[in-house]
Order: sequence, then C-alpha cells, then structure tokens
Amino acid sequence: MESPVLQRIKKVIEEYSLTETAFSKAINVNQKTFNQQMKEERKLSLSTIMNILLAFKEISAEWLLRGEGDMMRNALSADIVGANEDYQSLRDSYNRLLGENAILREQLGLSGKLSVKSV
Repeated sequence: MESPVLQRIKKVIEEYSLTETAFSKAINVNQKTFNQQMKEERKLSLSTIMNILLAFKEISAEWLLRGEGDMMRNALSADIVGANEDYQSLRDSYNRLLGENAILREQLGLSGKLSVKSV
C-alpha cells in the first residue's frame, strides 16, 4: 500500500502538470533516486521532502507531511512571509550601506556624524 505522503507528492506533481522526471529536476533530486522513492523501492528521504518544500514554497508542509489543511499555504500568510523577507533584505542592505558610507566618510576625512540611525 502506497504511503500517504507519496500519494500527496503525486498530487503535487499532478497539480503542476509535471512528469516525475521534470519534478525530480525541479526539486534537484537524482531522477533514479526519486523514481525508486516513488515506487517505494527506496525510503522517501527527508532531503527529498525538504527539496519539495523549498522548490514549491506555496505547498503546505503540514499538508504534505500530515495531510492536514489545504495543499496550498494560505496566500495571505505566504504574502506576509514574503514581505517580511523583503523587509529583512532591505534592512540588511540599508545597514550595510550606512557602514560603507561611514568608512568612505572616514577615508575622505569628513567630520561629523551621520544623522541617520541604522535599523
């Protein structure tokens, strides 16, 4: 009897209209290994599951692993996560530029402190 997780992986493949070969490439798993896992000739690895969740960020981990909830993550929570990652990236870039600016000001011998605080 096929494992429930494998059944859900097949639903993901079907949802994206992919072949198992295309799916294995998308999740960066060796095709032969993936085929063996899908046929249950080899145990499904945590690495394969993680690669699926990394490649298809909209797939709910709770659904894939436990079968609970919807296949797709809540669009709103996905947007919030994405916005938070964007904010973090912008904040890191801003702070890096402030540091570079301070170094350049020092090298040029400009006195006075920068009036903008890092975030």
